[in-house]
Amino acid sequence: MGNEAIKLSASQVVKGDECMYQLKLYRQRVRRRATSCNLVFGQCIDEALRTYVTTAYAGSPTDPVPVFEQAWQKALASTEISFPSTWSAEELARTGIRLLELFPGVWDPLGLTPLLDDKGQPVMDVMLEAEIAPGVVLRGVLDFAGFNPAGDLVVVDYKTAAQAHDYYFARKSDQLTAYQLLLTLNQQSLGPDPVKALAFLDLVKRKVSSRSNSVGPEVCTPRWVPPRSQDEVNAFKQKVIWLAEDIRARRWVQRPKMSFNSPCSQCDYKDYCLYGEKDGLVFPEDVAASLAA
Repeated sequence: MGNEAIKLSASQVVKGDECMYQLKLYRQRVRRRATSCNLVFGQCIDEALRTYVTTAYAGSPTDPVPVFEQAWQKALASTEISFPSTWSAEELARTGIRLLELFPGVWDPLGLTPLLDDKGQPVMDVMLEAEIAPGVVLRGVLDFAGFNPAGDLVVVDYKTAAQAHDYYFARKSDQLTAYQLLLTLNQQSLGPDPVKALAFLDLVKRKVSSRSNSVGPEVCTPRWVPPRSQDEVNAFKQKVIWLAEDIRARRWVQRPKMSFNSPCSQCDYKDYCLYGEKDGLVFPEDVAASLAA
């Protein structure tokens, strides 16, 4: 790997926590041939949210539902998508529409205005990078950074999941820590304001049902957590630096953990890891060549 800088995102840090061998394959760009519907769904929701928030800030909000519907239909037509037995494309579409119908009623009362970069562009769905140590670069895509009505700088990350995140996870999440650090290290282009609060905004992905007693899709009001302390930020930086050292040393440790907490059953690479089975996976040409050598 030589002296080439190692670039790491918060999601890669999490993958390294789960299993270094999984991270190795991910960094080698080994992917499933069929993309998970959850990933595609989240991307389509993100596009609709970004459009709504941007246009609302400009004074003429765009209905996010048609944006989602167009993105979802385009993805279905152009992408090989895998669906679990519990969800169909139609069910996910109905859920997405309902979530986006609910979103303005939760978002608008927050009174948030986006942070602008040095070009006057809102810091939404923006990739930020910063060198945190020689040869170690942290990167991340921020869903939203902006100001609350009190003028405090806050960070919001949109999540589409089966259930809402609890306070304790938000308080310790590496992803939110990474965003705070990236904003701090990009102050030259984004301004000197310190981050005062962090939150996940959960769009809970449940099926739409006609039953009156059912709990359908839900958009949760963000539960704000305080910014990370300097000690917490430093501990996260050290964790990323140690991960980069493991990558340079090629310490690709497999981590099945305990049976009740194993990442293996949900891993895209489990059959390749266990049996060398490549079906369903796409290997970049350079990786495939090295395996065949």
